[in-house]
Amino acid sequence: MDELKELTAAQPAYLQAESYYFNTVEEIFSSSKLQALLHSTADRFRLNYAATPIDVLTERTVINGITATTRGAQPAIDKLWEDNRLGIVAKDLHKAVYTYGDAYLIAWPDQGTSELTVFSHDPKSVRVFYDIENPNKKVSAIHTWLGDDEHLWLTLYTPDTATVMRSEPRADALDPETAEFATISSTPSPVPGTIPVFHFRNAAPYGRPEHADSYGPQDMINKLTVTMMAAIDHAGFPQRYVLTDSGFEAGATADFDDDREAPKFESGPGTTWLLTGADLKVGQFDVAQSANFLKPIESLVKQLSVVTDTPTHYFDMSGEPPSGAALRAADFPLNKKAQDRQARLGVTWREFHEFALAYANSPSETTILWAPPGIVDDKEFWETQILKQQLGVPIPELLREGGYTEQLIEQFRVQSQLTDNAPGGLNDGNNGSTGRPDGAGVPTGSTGDAGGTASN
Repeated sequence: MDELKELTAAQPAYLQAESYYFNTVEEIFSSSKLQALLHSTADRFRLNYAATPIDVLTERTVINGITATTRGAQPAIDKLWEDNRLGIVAKDLHKAVYTYGDAYLIAWPDQGTSELTVFSHDPKSVRVFYDIENPNKKVSAIHTWLGDDEHLWLTLYTPDTATVMRSEPRADALDPETAEFATISSTPSPVPGTIPVFHFRNAAPYGRPEHADSYGPQDMINKLTVTMMAAIDHAGFPQRYVLTDSGFEAGATADFDDDREAPKFESGPGTTWLLTGADLKVGQFDVAQSANFLKPIESLVKQLSVVTDTPTHYFDMSGEPPSGAALRAADFPLNKKAQDRQARLGVTWREFHEFALAYANSPSETTILWAPPGIVDDKEFWETQILKQQLGVPIPELLREGGYTEQLIEQFRVQSQLTDNAPGGLNDGNNGSTGRPDGAGVPTGSTGDAGGTASN
């Protein structure tokens, strides 16, 4: 089965992305001797920086609400979000997109109630396939899972049907080259002509992990950290030597808490080498300085920041964080990336909601209301905006500069009867102490206030 083969072929890259998010990748050793020496502690001492680009971007793609252009369709959307806890699902789904590059929602009627149920899946078990001539057209989708009966199950979706299949319970059942499937059932699509599998991605046709460029720097950080911790053992318990022509056997390793002779020239914290020489001399070997590890780690974190468009202040919280204009300049690439991701995710969210409304016999187009990726809230900025307003700069443009989305600006315009040069505006009486426009945040009366539709 071609779909199963492609799903299986894509899994190693997704597993790699997952291992770097959780920083469970194995350390790369330059020699087998070093591996034997450090392997036991390689999984304990980890500084996980590769997850930061994903976590920071997830917090910048938050859905404030969903609105239907047809008034009667709004209750169906609110019920869909509340029944399926999509407020929680949405945030996890976005994080999965950034971790793997792809994630999926599958919507299907519940057998008992016929209500639409929605589940999110990572791309290790689900994949959508597209028409070669029309990359925007879905031709099929596959969802696999291993059942409690030790059978490999899968559902193959087409625009017309969903076919459930089951493999034989053999040891090689997961091998797409040898697995054999029997059809268990075939059900018409809940909305004819539509595949109820919705592909969220950060690129087309398939996405790329947001932290993919951090793999190399994270490997190097892991290596430096593990090696530094090994050096600390030697710093606490130095390796010493005794140079003497007395009765000790040259080359022996002494442990003064044990009368037995250890293997010759054993390297390790607290050991002592006995060497022959004309005069008695006692000393200890130099230990690597911590700066030899900490400075390279600091440099690698900066490089990781650059290649992932994640400002350095999200990695190093010990220093003085930037503020004002410096913070806005530092966050600009990240916020632009977040806006791009909102646009890409929004396409699939609209597709999903319009499918759900068609199933509920309340067809309508929908609008996704996103929280601004980064609203400026320092007093200095808004005082400057007030001066700009007095010079004639339109209020909507001033709000755009403050990080507000077009949707929030439109909501604010409707609620406050905002015009480009409305009197008061940013300098309204109650706002003088904060410098912030009234109505910032979730618009009053939007679906962001309805139960279950807010994703934060």
